[in-house]
Amino acid sequence: MNRKSYPIFSKQLKQSKKKIVTKSKNKKVGRPQGSKNKNSSKIKLTKLFRIVSWYLNIILKTIKLPNLRYFVYDGAFGNNVGIQVAKRSNLHLISKLKKNSKLYLKFTGEQKNRGRKRIYGDEIDYDNLDDKYLKETRLDGNIELKLYQIEVLNKKIDGAINAVIIVARKLSTNQQTHKIIFSTDLNQDYKQIEDYYSLRFQIEFNFRDAKQYFGLEDFMNIKKRRVHNFANLSMFMNNVSYSLHTNSRFLKYSVNDIKSLFNFFCLIISLLLGIREFITKYYEAKVIDSYHKHLMNN
Repeated sequence: MNRKSYPIFSKQLKQSKKKIVTKSKNKKVGRPQGSKNKNSSKIKLTKLFRIVSWYLNIILKTIKLPNLRYFVYDGAFGNNVGIQVAKRSNLHLISKLKKNSKLYLKFTGEQKNRGRKRIYGDEIDYDNLDDKYLKETRLDGNIELKLYQIEVLNKKIDGAINAVIIVARKLSTNQQTHKIIFSTDLNQDYKQIEDYYSLRFQIEFNFRDAKQYFGLEDFMNIKKRRVHNFANLSMFMNNVSYSLHTNSRFLKYSVNDIKSLFNFFCLIISLLLGIREFITKYYEAKVIDSYHKHLMNN
């Protein structure tokens, strides 16, 4: 099934000026003496995370979408700070981890009587994943895809995450690579995680269509309100075209096809109006001519 994303609204962000930070030459290496462990769930949001958190709360308060549970973002939020942004808005995060991220199983062995309890078990080996975590195998031409779902830990992330590891192997050369997407919802199905994350790419198509067909790059306004209105109008026209696409009887139907179809309708209407005008004038001329002959005969 062809999935699409639908823009709700867009808002202009004010770019902050970068502060020049001078590094201290006499700074000591290592952890300062007497410093205490910090709670990784109570961290201060900075830069992108603070901006996204602020706008996310505005969207939730303004639009009030029912049953909204998940927030999807790219690899920039594939860390503890990104997870905390979603959690503070009472949402689960679906994002992507770096392919070299060190993930661990939960330790399930016997704990020692003394000392701190062990949390981390065996490290995940991406080249030798256990088949008990295998959920699905697919063939896409010359590429074999294997999807694994594992509840894992990361030393830089607070709490466990629901990781979906997608291993892609080229059958002709046996070359192998992988990517890791995850959700903070430990009960979420692997198919739904993959499906929701794939929808993130549709945002790029929203901007592409808005630029190509609805003038997002062409308007000449510079005032804040006008820029805001025109950008949202372009995105709104995207939604209208997607709605027409959904309700059409064509299986393969692009925005360009919709544009061509409307041009065709305009030409047909113009042609019909022209024909009607011609027929009207023709019959008017015939009636006048007939009436004129009648007068001449009498």
